[in-house]
Amino acid sequence: MDFETIKWNVLADGRIGRSPSAAELAAQSACMDLLHSSFAVIDFGKATKSVPLYATGASSVIDGKVNPYSTIKERYAAREADKTRRTRHLVTNFAFRLTDENTGWSVSLVTIFLEDETKKPGITPLTVADCGDQYTRTPEGWRIAFRYLQPVAGAPR
Repeated sequence: MDFETIKWNVLADGRIGRSPSAAELAAQSACMDLLHSSFAVIDFGKATKSVPLYATGASSVIDGKVNPYSTIKERYAAREADKTRRTRHLVTNFAFRLTDENTGWSVSLVTIFLEDETKKPGITPLTVADCGDQYTRTPEGWRIAFRYLQPVAGAPR
């Protein structure tokens, strides 16, 4: 999976500007909730609460590093344990498409603010990243099947 695949599933010719069905709106709402919640729990110090938002077998590419499903728990546990890193993720420019009843896609921008060593809230974004997600419908509801997050502007992390 890669960002190009996600991007062009979302920005497919003939899909932009058309009225979505009720099923598409329901899927979009659920997937947008996953996207926002996955970053909110990190920001509020509970990163491990992101783990159940991923489908079994999910993977990600974050800042060029491939993260297989087996590393998701440990990655979020390490993030939650790091009490010195305080962030706020601002998610914008969300666009979504449903390609079948069990597969959804979104692209968005994520702007990351980082509190500095003085403990003052960040006023300048650390980075802006392209975010691309593939979602899958599971018996438990919609889950993230793949996440791509790559900085496109700002300071290196």
